[in-house]
Formats: sequence, C-alpha cells, structure tokens
Amino acid sequence: MKKKQAFIGFDGFIDTILHAIDYRDGNNEIYINSIGDFGQRVLDANGKSTNVELKTVCKKFGGNGPLLSEALRKLDFNTTYIGTIEHEIFSQFSRDNGAIAVGQPGKTQSLEFGDGKIIFGEMHGVAKVDLACILKRVGRQKFSEVLRSCDLACFVNWTMLTNLNGILEFVLSEIGSGKTFFFDLADPAKRTEADIRSICAIMGKFNALGPVILGVNLKEAGHVLSALGKNGSVVEKLESMGIAAKMILESIGISACFVHANTMSAGYDGNLSFAEGYFSQHPKISTGAGDHFNGGFLSEYTKASDLAAALHSGSAAAKYYVENAAPPNAIQIQRMRLV
Repeated sequence: MKKKQAFIGFDGFIDTILHAIDYRDGNNEIYINSIGDFGQRVLDANGKSTNVELKTVCKKFGGNGPLLSEALRKLDFNTTYIGTIEHEIFSQFSRDNGAIAVGQPGKTQSLEFGDGKIIFGEMHGVAKVDLACILKRVGRQKFSEVLRSCDLACFVNWTMLTNLNGILEFVLSEIGSGKTFFFDLADPAKRTEADIRSICAIMGKFNALGPVILGVNLKEAGHVLSALGKNGSVVEKLESMGIAAKMILESIGISACFVHANTMSAGYDGNLSFAEGYFSQHPKISTGAGDHFNGGFLSEYTKASDLAAALHSGSAAAKYYVENAAPPNAIQIQRMRLV
C-alpha cells in the first residue's frame, strides 16, 4: 500500500525535561510529585525566599510540529517538515522527515510532575516565522509543490506562531482540495479571544477544501468555547468533553473535533465517541504526550474516518510514549489498544 504524504509546520524547540527535587534521603532523590505541591512550595515562599533544586532528565528536539511529524513517520507516513529547526539537535530528524529549516528553534524547560507539567519557553526564531520567511528559505515553487502533494496537512502551535494566519491564507490559495487538515492551537490562553475567533474562521475556510480536524486538550477546549461565546466550563468527564467537542465543531463548521485529557478522550464528527482506560501511573515523560495522541489519532482516522477507533489509537499512542519516552509504531499501538 502506498504511504500517505503528510506535511507539518512550522515550529521547533529544544526541550530540556526537568524534575523538581523535594528532598534527599541519603542518596535517594525524592521528587515533588504534583503541580499543587510545587505551587504550595512557591506560595509558602511569598515574602521570603526558597530554593528548588532541579534535575535535568534529558535534552532533546521538541516542538508540537517536530514531535507530531516524527510520530506520523513512525506510523508509516512520508513526512515533510518545515519549521524552526536550524540546529544540530535536529540533524537526524531532518534527514528522516524531509525537513527544511526556516529559522532557529525556541527553547523550553519542561518541569514535569506526576499530574502534568509546567513549560517555561523562550521563543527565539519561532515568533519570527512568517510567509516572507518561508518563501525566502523554501521558495514559492517548492512550498506550493509540498502543499499540493500532501494527503494530510498539519498546522500546529498556532499560539506561538503569531504570524500563522497570514501563512494559512497563502496555503488556502495554493493547496487545493481533497486533503485532510489538522489544527492544534497549543494553549490559546496566551492569545486574545478575537485572535482565537480569527483562527476558527480560517479553519472554516479550510473545511470547504477537505475535512478539518481540531484537537484540543481540556484547558484549550474551555478557551475556544469562551472565545466563541459559549460556556467554557469543561471538566474531565466523558459527557462534558463530548458536549464540548460537539459545540466547537458546530460553532466553527469543521468536520471533526476531539478533546483529550489525562484519563479519557471524547470526539464528535456527527456522532459522539469516547475512549478511556489508558492513564499511565508511571510515566517516564509527559512533554509531547498530546502530540503523540494526535499522531495516533490521525494515523487511524485518515484510514476510514472511524472516530472511536481513532480515539483509542490516539490514547494508546500517548500511553506508549509517556511510558517509553519514544514514539510507537503501528504494531505497538495495536498491542496497547483496549479495543
């Protein structure tokens, strides 16, 4: 079977994964286990001071786009990546993913806990990416060829790519119909509600060319709903998440929307579907879990538009990644799936 062609853009980061040490017991390091406990440590220092020791777990390439691209490549897509990956840490990634660099990567320090993570970021070249930059570094003809030849086009980290709307308007004029489009806003709390409505309007335009899928986490779902003038209260319960996915889809006018959280996921594409039971009690890494969920989801959904199967594949991919700190292949996802 011929491999599908995926295009992904346009960010790129160097990720440093950190754990916060609570105390030492002899030679053993006891980590702060939750964001709440870490927050309390900070609050207790109000008007005083405190010292938190950090341990570097690893340093690796990152960013929503590169992690999604690598996840899709492992799941038998041919991938082309364009983004801020001009650094030696991306050397192997670039060879594997047919990548073109358009700037220097940003930097993140991801402080990981048992129940989530706090990411501190420096933008560097990511905020500078615009259409002029891409056309200069890639070339108009090459960029248009990449767009027209893909089966799946993924536009991620809209929040930090502050000029992405202008790029997307160009893409609309060049890419043609008959493709699947995926969007990941990546924590739109840092953008205004007017900005969020603008990207929602652009997603609606893409849906006239081919099915548009929007993936959001629990927090992001609330921000999108609020920007659209809806009740932004979304909790980690299947019914709440399913209703949120349905409301977002109907408000924007797209083909599919899913909401994923730590213990469950829900989606709507004309019908509601759910998946749960994939929570990992002992994660090795959490930064990138959402990107691998997206990869597993898209790999399945682009086969037969089976939303329930895609939610299970996304959940299985995310669980495999957080437990192994590596992206799964299709066989590993199948073994991890509950149905």
